[in-house]
Amino acid sequence: MASKLLKEWAIVCKALGDGRQIFIARKGGISEAEGEFVVENREFFLLPTYLHQSADQLDPRYRAELELVGREEPRDGFLPIGLFARVTDELPILRPEPLRRLEHIWNPKLLEERFGWGAEKKLMLLVLRVYRLPEPIRLPMRPKYGGCKSWVTPETEIVVPKGLSPVLSDTEFARQREQLLRKIDEY
Repeated sequence: MASKLLKEWAIVCKALGDGRQIFIARKGGISEAEGEFVVENREFFLLPTYLHQSADQLDPRYRAELELVGREEPRDGFLPIGLFARVTDELPILRPEPLRRLEHIWNPKLLEERFGWGAEKKLMLLVLRVYRLPEPIRLPMRPKYGGCKSWVTPETEIVVPKGLSPVLSDTEFARQREQLLRKIDEY
């Protein structure tokens, strides 16, 4: 079976890869089944995307970094895959209040606005244990990888390489995860 890729903004992939953030928040794309995000795999590679990233959707502290990340956009027909993730927790969020207490790179208004998009659907918060690949995988770009969908199945299977290195130590990941879960549970 082919490995799954989860498309995520390149700036978010960078934050995950730097250990500044341990979660992603998804509602679902236009091309998703019934418009709602579903966790198809609990282990996947992160596929950085550059479309739809914009400075106004980021916390002001991260806006300058967006330009630097944009310079890394591949123009040679290959997609860089440098991160692997495992879902440790799936947290359905039904209202915006818990998100206000979390540290993340998005403009807080962006996550709150997502509650208005298909208000009957929940926002899914995925806590991720992220690993760096020993060397990035270069995946040839295909038109079927585009579009407003979260999950992509590559044409050829990508094997999880040996030598993954966790972005955060076990202790630091456990600390950040516990802090995040506590903040969510307070609501």
